Amino acid sequence: SLKAEVLGLQQEKWLLDGLSASKARWNVLAQQIMVMDLDRDPSEKSAVNPDSWAGYRSPRNRLLKQIRDRKIANPVVLTGDEHQNYAGDLYLDGAHPTGAPIGTEFVVTSISSGGDGVDQRDDMAKIQAVNPQLKFNNSQRGYAICDVTPERWQTEFRVLDAITRRDGKLTTRAKLVTEAGKPGIVAA
Repeated sequence: SLKAEVLGLQQEKWLLDGLSASKARWNVLAQQIMVMDLDRDPSEKSAVNPDSWAGYRSPRNRLLKQIRDRKIANPVVLTGDEHQNYAGDLYLDGAHPTGAPIGTEFVVTSISSGGDGVDQRDDMAKIQAVNPQLKFNNSQRGYAICDVTPERWQTEFRVLDAITRRDGKLTTRAKLVTEAGKPGIVAA
């Protein structure tokens, strides 16, 4: 039977061996699908996005367990391809986020696809309410600026109120920080 994986086992070994050998203050995984384990159904039922790492539970848990168990310093995941902005903490089980987070994830929207967007969609406000690991969500177009020092990683989400007009106004929607040695997102 064919097993669904995000990375092949050789790729996974290469990644984890490289992270384990890293002497970097910040260990960054830049990739295209969300690692954060979000319940996308705010009712008593639950649902995950099968096109994210949450749709691949075994490899996701294997990766996060290894990052945790190998004590990889300050893991930060940078993700695109969601058409929304997100920021949150990484746990093995997003439905039961207990203990210290394993790492932090910042997900950035597209710059121009999907129309103007809104600050936060009603459905996403309900999803955020049942996902305590999700610290920020925004549905406007824009980009992020990461300002990194040895002491802290700050991500500034810059958004446009409109992309369908030339006079769209660019603003800072949020500045979020994770401190070295203290996984978890806090407001800047």
